Amino acid sequence: SIASWHDAADLVDLAHFVGFTRPGHELADPGLPEGSVTLVEVPRRDLLEGARLDHRLERVSRRRQRSQVDAVVLDKTGTLTEGHPRVTDWKWATNLQNVPAHLAAVGALEARSEHPLAQAIVQYVANDQPVATDAFESVTGSGIRGLAGGHQYVIGTLRFLETEGIPTDPELKAAANAWASEAKTVIGIGIDGRHAGLTAIADQLKP
Repeated sequence: SIASWHDAADLVDLAHFVGFTRPGHELADPGLPEGSVTLVEVPRRDLLEGARLDHRLERVSRRRQRSQVDAVVLDKTGTLTEGHPRVTDWKWATNLQNVPAHLAAVGALEARSEHPLAQAIVQYVANDQPVATDAFESVTGSGIRGLAGGHQYVIGTLRFLETEGIPTDPELKAAANAWASEAKTVIGIGIDGRHAGLTAIADQLKP
């Protein structure tokens, strides 16, 4: 079922969707018209054995020359990357006060999150001073909310911040676009209703 793909619906918005195939199954019509998208579920062992991956893609796209394929998109951190995401960039809004305190608060809130990328922020902040947090809430697929140091924080996707009534800062938006173009995960930071900061996280490709 295509429902097993978290973001498959987004692909349908971008291009004509042809089909979805699981290991051991073939598409009813393997022909791929121009501008089409086919989702192929590939076992991790096949990714590690190039010949098996090549054979699977060949069967799915037998009517299209491989030279016409623009990109192969692979899911799951740790498949082609080292599996150790880290913070690569951080930017605060102009004229934001008490930056060290806000940085510590973000780290304290992220320490309560179970999201895999949260640990990258915690390690980046590396705050030795305890920061009390309250009213912590995790919103699956979006981000977190919480109180720390007397301030209300909303941390997550820029879309999440907007749904929380926090408009995107134009200067920070420009940085977000630049980082996203480098295949980095962008996380927005809202403080007391203001888009106050931005960070980017990336995982290194395996040698």
